Amino acid sequence: MTKNDDAKEDPLESLCDIYICYFDEAQGHVPLLICPDETIKDDSEKMKPIYYHSIWFLDKSEITESDHVDLEYGDKIYTARKIYTTSKRKKQRAGLEDETPEIIVIIIELPIDIGELFGGELLNKITVNIQKKFEKSLYKIIECEIAKKGISKTAITNKIIEEGTKIKEKLREEIKNTCKEYFSSVIKQADANSIKKQKAISFLLLKGIDITHIVRNDHKEMFSNLRLFNLTKKSTHAFSIKTPFKILDVSKNKDNNELEIVVKNNKDKELHDIYIRITHVKDFFEKDILTLKIELWNPKEDILFSALINASDTPQDNEYLFFTIENLNKEKIFSQKIDLNFLS
Repeated sequence: MTKNDDAKEDPLESLCDIYICYFDEAQGHVPLLICPDETIKDDSEKMKPIYYHSIWFLDKSEITESDHVDLEYGDKIYTARKIYTTSKRKKQRAGLEDETPEIIVIIIELPIDIGELFGGELLNKITVNIQKKFEKSLYKIIECEIAKKGISKTAITNKIIEEGTKIKEKLREEIKNTCKEYFSSVIKQADANSIKKQKAISFLLLKGIDITHIVRNDHKEMFSNLRLFNLTKKSTHAFSIKTPFKILDVSKNKDNNELEIVVKNNKDKELHDIYIRITHVKDFFEKDILTLKIELWNPKEDILFSALINASDTPQDNEYLFFTIENLNKEKIFSQKIDLNFLS
């Protein structure tokens, strides 16, 4: 994920952008580290979804450590999580103790093509590594960045900058290795016919990324075993992929703005403790309009979900719904975007 003019460019370098941000008492939302290119922070258009991501506006009581929030903007999806880490730095606002935890937001930017597949898993790995290896030292990077902006430099501030810079580079290297190992492991899955693997490899190839160093013959993983997605070729035979759930119908009553979604359990077995979320996204903000737990969902059973939605008769381009299903561990097992313009 890091750039080095003297070294061969990492073939996975251009795959995603990672943003580590913190809440500054004086400035608000501030980027702390951006991989691979720090100059992105000077691009106001590029940083817009980072500064206004709805993850910032969720209170600690509204989220758990396993929660993440997705924001779709343009052709990218921004998967984010908020964590709280140890702090010992002097705060810039009166009334805050030195020990007041740091508010850290981690955001992964991926193309929509693969973001919904891999964003959550990659975010989990990066978050766990940050909490495990940098939980007690992350505030020193913040001290370093604040000290850099100071007019006068003393021996103390220079030491703060030096120490924080070293920790920041270690964090950058950790993120780089985590991303490389994660995407390599996805491609090296034993099941060469998995849709997840096919889509990952197809995307990398279409991006012009050389992955021959990842898929090796000595692992008996041959390209001839992979059925890549060819967007320009149309099959003469109709086919379908059996998903665990299927949305059968979506409608909206214009008189009372009540949304109705019919969903089928496509599995041949009972499902227990399933969580349903319907989220309304508009601009950079999202709001849950339905949260529900299903204790038992019978095989092939259709369930009707209804909720009130405050959507205009002429939805904006950046206004839509997400229907999400999670398991008992709050892991996302199904997610589908619903375009409000097509609601009857």
